[in-house]
Amino acid sequence: MFLAVATNVQNVPTDSREAPCGSGPSGVRPLRPGESHRLVRWLDDSLRDGRYGRLAAEYGCVLDDREATHHRVVSEGDRFVAHAMARCVRVRAAGVELCLGMIGLVYTEPAFRRRGLAADCIGACESWLADRGAALVVLWSDRHAWYARLGYHLTGVELLFRIDASACAAARRRLPFDGEVGDVAADDWPDLEAAYRARSVRAERRDGYLASLASGPDCRVSVARRGGRAVAYAALGRGNDFPGVVHEWAGEPAGVLACLAQLLDGRESLAWLTGPADLDAEPAVALRAGRAELRRGGFGLVKLLDPEPLWPRLAAGDPALAETRLERRGAGFRLLGTRAACDLDGAAGVGLLLEPGGFEAARAALSDRELRSLSTRLPWPLFVWGFDSV
Repeated sequence: MFLAVATNVQNVPTDSREAPCGSGPSGVRPLRPGESHRLVRWLDDSLRDGRYGRLAAEYGCVLDDREATHHRVVSEGDRFVAHAMARCVRVRAAGVELCLGMIGLVYTEPAFRRRGLAADCIGACESWLADRGAALVVLWSDRHAWYARLGYHLTGVELLFRIDASACAAARRRLPFDGEVGDVAADDWPDLEAAYRARSVRAERRDGYLASLASGPDCRVSVARRGGRAVAYAALGRGNDFPGVVHEWAGEPAGVLACLAQLLDGRESLAWLTGPADLDAEPAVALRAGRAELRRGGFGLVKLLDPEPLWPRLAAGDPALAETRLERRGAGFRLLGTRAACDLDGAAGVGLLLEPGGFEAARAALSDRELRSLSTRLPWPLFVWGFDSV
C-alpha cells in the first residue's frame, strides 16, 4: 500500500523457521465449535489494544459464523497463540469471474514468534481455499519481504487521488450534478446495491450485504439523489482501515463527485481509492483535469495458487490464444505457446496476469500474434473494494 492507506495491516506475523518449535503449542487446527467468541476477544486484545467488540463491529459480516470463512489457529492449552483467517469471494473483472481467496487477521503472540506458526496457519488457509477453487489469494500487509518467502508478491494496480476543495470544485464544473446530496437513508440501499452491481469490476454480494458492511464504526456513506431516488454513493473510512479514504463508490459519475464534495466538506483533503479499470472513468478524468494529485501503487500481496481456473477464461474465445496454457511447475509456472515454453517464478506468474507489461516476461514462448492478443487482455484489472478487502 502507499500514502499510509491502512488495509489489513493487522497481518503482522514476524516469525521465521530459524527457531525450533519445542514442546509448547499444539499444531495448526481449525476453530472448534463454541470458540468464536473467545477467539475474537483474543484478537481484540492483540490487534485492537483491548477494545473489546471492536473487530466484531468492524468485520461483523466476515466473523459471522454463517459466512464462508475459515479460521486456522495454534493453541497452547486453552490459549490461542497464532491465527489466520481465509474467505472465498466471487470476483468479476473484464467479464471474467472466479473465486478469489483472501487471508486476513494474521497474528502470532510475541512469545511464540520465530517458530513458523503464522506461516503454518497461512498454509492451512491456502489449502482450504484451493479446495474451494480459488485461483488467486490476496492479502494486505506492509511486511512484503516476510510474505515473499511464502510466495506472495506485491502486484496489480491501485490508484489513489488526493483531493482538495479546489480540485473537487474544478472536477464538478466539468460534471455538474442536478440533484441533492445527503447521508445514506434506510430506503437507499436497494438502489445503491443496484449501482454497485452495475460496476464491471466487483465482488459478488448477496442482497442486503452492503448495508451490513457499511454499518461498521468510523464509516460515513454519502448518497446523491434525484427525484428521491439514489443514483450514486461514496463511502469514507471503515474501522481502523482507510482513515480519511473514500474506498468504495458507484453510480452516476456526476453524483459520485457530488458525494466526494460532501465528504470533503470541513476537511483539508481526502483520498479517493480506486482500481485500474477506473482511470479513464469520468470521475477520474474530471479529477485529473482539476489537478488532483494521483499516485499509483500495487493492489496487494498476491499468490497464484492454480492457473487452471483462470487462464482458460482469460483466453476464452480468442483464436490467437487457443494453444496457450499456463500451468503450475514446481514452485513456479510454465507458459506454453506456439513458439516455445517459458518457465516463470512466482513473482513473474502473478505479474503476467496483473502487472502492466507483465506479459513481456513470456515473450520467448509466444508468437507475435499471441503477444498482440495477450496485450489486449492483460493485465487483468482485478480490484477489490474497501468493504470487501477483509
